[in-house]
Amino acid sequence: MFSLFGKSKPVRSTDLVWRSRAVTMKGLSTEALKAVAAGRRVVMAVWFDDRRTELQHFFDTNAVPSGEIADWQPDDDKRIWLADASKLMTYHTFFSAHPAGITVILDGHYPLTAPEDKLLEALSKVQAIQWPVPVGVSLDEPLIHHFAGDKLLVLLERLGLGPEERLEHAMITKSIERAREKLSETVRREITTHGEAEWYRLNAPVKYS
Repeated sequence: MFSLFGKSKPVRSTDLVWRSRAVTMKGLSTEALKAVAAGRRVVMAVWFDDRRTELQHFFDTNAVPSGEIADWQPDDDKRIWLADASKLMTYHTFFSAHPAGITVILDGHYPLTAPEDKLLEALSKVQAIQWPVPVGVSLDEPLIHHFAGDKLLVLLERLGLGPEERLEHAMITKSIERAREKLSETVRREITTHGEAEWYRLNAPVKYS
């Protein structure tokens, strides 16, 4: 299980945890639509191509209006934009064009802490960003599974967590952060991949318990 203790950092993100990937995508789309209803633009940032493809398919299937931020034009009235998290800060014009407010949602964590810390640090300099940045996490994704997520799922079932209920707590966010810090300490030469499961297979074949 995750350690709940570690170095203190500014709270820039909070984990929204659901039981499954399907429910997580539904939950994130609900969060995005709430932000749109409040008059904000939404950027859904994704670290891996496979998650991005899944999310785009979910949006298309459920008629959630969205576009690729790389295709954005100043006269475009779409409110939800998909983006590659690693390239997000290259879209300076988009951020400057929406000073009234932008909600950035991360669909999942990057396994290592440095890339995500760098992104959050850069976003902290954008005045329009709403804080903290929500991060969608599912209990069946590789990060959680890698750190004995099956045991966590059993525990949550005993506590009566419903199929579509969401967990959000500072202790959960801290636990996930410590898990990623532990992973960052063990991966010396990262092999970048397009898929999340492939990343863990190549970079972290040993599962923690």
